[in-house]
Amino acid sequence: MDKMGIKLVNLPDFDLEKFRGLTNMPFEQSAQIFSGIMANLSKEPLYGSILQSIKRGKPSEIDYINGEVVNLARLII
Repeated sequence: MDKMGIKLVNLPDFDLEKFRGLTNMPFEQSAQIFSGIMANLSKEPLYGSILQSIKRGKPSEIDYINGEVVNLARLII
């Protein structure tokens, strides 16, 4: 993110240092921690907009994000 000039900011319940810590640890470890965070957000199932789009058979933000990741990678290579 730094190479692209994208400024990350703290979230109300999740500060930037926690995020950086998750992104710098082994995938399996960070995935387990992230899964615990998501599982404890609500007692009711939370269906995000991406899952809702997929269930409806419509394009989701993933389609846009994947294209942007490729575009950004091209800029820094």
